[in-house]
Amino acid sequence: MGIQKLDSALIDGLGQAVYSNDGKYYCSLTSKIIGLTDLYIFNFDRTTGLLSNQLSEILLDTCFTPGVAISPNNRFLYLSLLDNIYQYDLQASDVLASKTLVATYDGYTSPKTISGFEFWCTFGPLALGPDGRIYIWFRSIYRDGCNTVS
Repeated sequence: MGIQKLDSALIDGLGQAVYSNDGKYYCSLTSKIIGLTDLYIFNFDRTTGLLSNQLSEILLDTCFTPGVAISPNNRFLYLSLLDNIYQYDLQASDVLASKTLVATYDGYTSPKTISGFEFWCTFGPLALGPDGRIYIWFRSIYRDGCNTVS
C-alpha cells in the first residue's frame, strides 16, 4: 500500500526482475536501448514491501532480453547479457565490485538454413528451477555486421 520514492528512477524496458527465495533482495535487469542495460539491486522488506539500499550499474550490451536469477542459497546474483554471464555476491561489502565473469559465448552457430543464414546461439533470460539449478534460455539470432536480429 502506498508509493515509495527511490533514489533514482528505474528504467523501464525489456528484461527480467526477481526476488530472492528468502525475500531479502529484489533485482531488476532492464534494456531499453540496444547497447545499454541497467542493473538494479535492492534490499527488500517482505513485511512492509519497501525497497532500500539501492545499487545500480549500467552495463554495455547488445541485447534486448537480458536475464537475471538469484541462487537458491540467496547469496549470488547471476545476470546474462548477449555474450557473457556474470555473478555478483549479494553478501559482499561492495556488491558491484564483486562482479565476476563466469561464462562467455563460445561462438557456436546453428547449421546454415536453406537460404544460407547462420544463427548464433547466445545467452538470454535466466530462471531458477525447482531443482535449484539456474536455466538459461539461449537465443538464436542472426547478426549482419553490427545489426542483431532476433
